[in-house]
Amino acid sequence: GGQIQSFYGSLNNNENCYPYVADMVISLYPIVPVPVTFQTTLIFTTADGLTNRCTLHPLQVGFQDLFLPVSFSSELVKEFNFTRNQLMCYLFKYLWSRVLQPDLNLGDDFFHSNQIPFFQGAETVKMLEVPKSIVLFIIRTKLQRNVVEDIPEEFEQLKNDEEEELQEELEEMGAIDLPVRVLIFLPPHYHILMRFHIGTRWTICNMRTDNRFLLRYVDPLFDELLHFAYQHSQNQQAKVNQLQQFHQQQEWNNH
Repeated sequence: GGQIQSFYGSLNNNENCYPYVADMVISLYPIVPVPVTFQTTLIFTTADGLTNRCTLHPLQVGFQDLFLPVSFSSELVKEFNFTRNQLMCYLFKYLWSRVLQPDLNLGDDFFHSNQIPFFQGAETVKMLEVPKSIVLFIIRTKLQRNVVEDIPEEFEQLKNDEEEELQEELEEMGAIDLPVRVLIFLPPHYHILMRFHIGTRWTICNMRTDNRFLLRYVDPLFDELLHFAYQHSQNQQAKVNQLQQFHQQQEWNNH
């Protein structure tokens, strides 16, 4: 839930053309980062001074629309003399070890003064029975800006941090390389952390969050991402088939 603070709009085509099309930018200030639908009504004044009202299409804010990358100020980077990649790695490691602690408090007086709630952390595991190429496509197209890029000095430490009971299964899957880590920030102050252990035909995704209620949206999220990936794969295959048919037809005509 949240509130719409402000919006503005403008026509993006010739104002003499009908139907008119307008772009609107709306500022949202989430209190709890959950999918929501706003019913919208437009009140406007016509050129002859009449006031009219109409209902617009509902404004839908999806779960992915709330995903933001973690950002660091240039002052912070300069103060600690770290690169952005190093800060991301250390932040991921810190949050991964802290979000499940019951006394965790990642907020400050600003959040408490505005009565923005804190929730208990939680973790879950998701197994994806899909080819490696599908998982990599999802990460590259939908989660890339949230990927925590690896730094060499952390490789061994990260491998040691992995759950021992998972190692044998991961090796059987061929997922023995460094996992792909994803750090998602959801305003005002929540996080979802993911570790993708990618195998040839299976992928295990370990997830932790500092808001346990967010996990209810994980399964619908992956369903949406997988649908997008398979739809893209089918479209690409259809284009390949059309191209092959075209070349076959050209060869037939030449003969």
